[in-house]
Amino acid sequence: MREANVNNMTKELDTSTVPFETDFQAFLPDQLGEPAWLAALRAGGWATWQLEGYPARNDEEWRFTPISVITEGNYCRPTSFNTKVYEESLARLELPDALLPAISFVNGDLVPDAGNTMQFVHSLKSYNNDASNPVRPGGLVNHSTGSFAALNNAFLEDGAAIVIPDGVTTSDPIVVLYANGGSNAAYANLRSLISVGRNSSATVIEIFTGSANEKYFANVVTEVYVDEGGQFTHIRLNLEGDSSAHIGNTTVSLQRDSVLSSHNITFGGLLSRHDIVCRLLGTGVSCTVNGIYLGHGEQLMDNHTTIDHAAPHCESHELYKGILGDKARGVFNGKIFVRLMHKKLMQNRQIRFYCSQTTLVSTRNHSWKSSLMT
Repeated sequence: MREANVNNMTKELDTSTVPFETDFQAFLPDQLGEPAWLAALRAGGWATWQLEGYPARNDEEWRFTPISVITEGNYCRPTSFNTKVYEESLARLELPDALLPAISFVNGDLVPDAGNTMQFVHSLKSYNNDASNPVRPGGLVNHSTGSFAALNNAFLEDGAAIVIPDGVTTSDPIVVLYANGGSNAAYANLRSLISVGRNSSATVIEIFTGSANEKYFANVVTEVYVDEGGQFTHIRLNLEGDSSAHIGNTTVSLQRDSVLSSHNITFGGLLSRHDIVCRLLGTGVSCTVNGIYLGHGEQLMDNHTTIDHAAPHCESHELYKGILGDKARGVFNGKIFVRLMHKKLMQNRQIRFYCSQTTLVSTRNHSWKSSLMT
C-alpha cells in the first residue's frame, strides 16, 4: 500500500469525491482534546483513506471480492441512538444468562447500563484517556494495514477494551455485542482491543448482528495481544442482516508459549469478509484458526487468513468449512509465512466446501519461506 503523507496529503487531493468526507468533517470537532497519539492515528487513517479509497478490483487481495454493495450504498453515520436495534437484537439472540453481553454497542455507540457487569471490561473511549494503559489501539492495525482499516482508525471513537492482568483466569466467557442498523444505509466503525496478560486465560465472544431487512455497513477492527504463556479463545459470530455489508479485520500478536484458539462463524451479511492475521512472535506458540460459514441466496462470504511463523518451534492448525446454497459465493485466501531459519514447526491446514450447482467458490493457498521478512 502507498504510504500517505499525513501533513501534506489533504492539501494535494480533491476531497470533494472522497467517500465519507462530509461525515468525517462533522465528526472531527467532537474529538478535540483527545490524546496526541489518538489524534495522530486518526490523521494517518484519514490521509490514507483519502489516498486509497475503496480497494480496486485489480488489487490482488480484492480480486474475488466485489464491493459494489458498499461503494453504491450511499451510507452515512446515524445521527441518533437507536435503542430498538439493541433490544430487538438481544431478544432475537435469546442468550442464556451466562452469555449475556458484558458490554454492548449500537452502531459503535455504547449502550449505557446494558452490560452484564464484568471485571476487566471497559469502554474504549474511557480507556483511551488513561495514559498508563499498557496497550493502545493502532499498535497492530494502523493506517498501512488497508484502506478499510484506515477508515476505521479515522473514525475511532468507542468500542470494547478487554484487559486481563497477568496470572488471571476468567471463569466465564466475555461477550461483546455489536448491534447495527436501525436507520436505512447506516454505517458504523466498530473496534475491540483485547489484551491477555502473562500466564492468563480468557475467552471472548464477539457477536455482530443487526436489522434483518435494512441495508447497513459495519467496518470492524479487532486487535489482540497475548503475552507469554497466555491462553486466548476468540469466537467471532457474524449474524448480520441479509442486506448488510460486513468488513472485518482481526490481528493477533502471540508471544512465547502462548496459545490461540480462533473460531470465525459466519451466517449473515449480503457481503461478509473477514481477514485474520496471526503473528507467532515467540517460541512454543500454538495457533489454531478455524472457520465455518453457511451461505444462501446471493450472499458472498470471503475469508482471508495469514499466519506468520516469525519464531521457531511453533505450530499452527487451520480448518475452514463452507456450505453454500442457492447462488451464494465463497472465497478463501490463505497465506503462511515461514522464516528460512525456522526449521522446526508444524503446519496443518484443511479447507472444505459443500456447494450446490449454482454456487461459486474461489480459493487460493500460499506458503512462503523468507529470511527477509521483518
